[in-house]
Amino acid sequence: FVTFSTTMNLTSNIYLGVSWEEAAIAATTPYSWSIDSTNGLFQYFDDSSYVVNGLHYMKPEITSLALSYISHMEQTMSINFEINQVSYDNHLNLQNYRIYKFGFEYLTEMKTPIRGGLVYQTPSIHVLKPVSMFTFGTGKTIGSLVIDAAGTYCFQSFYYPDLFPVEDDIRPNYDLVRDSQLNLQLAFTYRF
Repeated sequence: FVTFSTTMNLTSNIYLGVSWEEAAIAATTPYSWSIDSTNGLFQYFDDSSYVVNGLHYMKPEITSLALSYISHMEQTMSINFEINQVSYDNHLNLQNYRIYKFGFEYLTEMKTPIRGGLVYQTPSIHVLKPVSMFTFGTGKTIGSLVIDAAGTYCFQSFYYPDLFPVEDDIRPNYDLVRDSQLNLQLAFTYRF
C-alpha cells in the first residue's frame, strides 16, 4: 500500500505533521464469518463447530494530522496532539472511526523524561462504546545504554451472547464482558 507523509515547522517551537495511508486487503479462501443480527458483534464461528475458516484482513485507509509544541529551555517540555481518521467505507460492516491523542514529555534537570498521555477512540462497531486509554512512561540514559519503560491502561465493557447457554436459564442471553488491559514495556537500546 502507498503512504505519504510530511512535516513542517510553523514556528521555531511548533511543528505540523500530515500523513495518509492507502487501504489494503489480504485474503485467503475459504473464509467464513458473520455479524450476529441480535447484537451487531462479529461471530467467528458457527453454532456447531467453533472453527474459524480462512483469513480476511482489511487494512483501512488512515489519515492523520499532528501538532507538536517543543520548548527549547533547559528543562525541555513537549506537548503533542494527533487526530487519526480510520476509514473502512462500509467494508466488513465496520464503521469509520477517529482516534484522538494527547501526550506530553517533560525532561527534568537530571535529564530523566516523564511521559504521559490520553487516547480516545470512537467505536468501529456501533454496539461498542468508545475506549479511553491512559499512557505513561520514563527513561534513563547510562553512557551508551538507553533504558525506556512505558505502559498503557484501558477499560471497556460490552454485552456478548453466552457461548455455552443453559436451557431454561432465567438469566439474560448476554454476558457482560469486562476487558481491562494493562500493558507494560521495557526497552534497552545500545548506541555504538
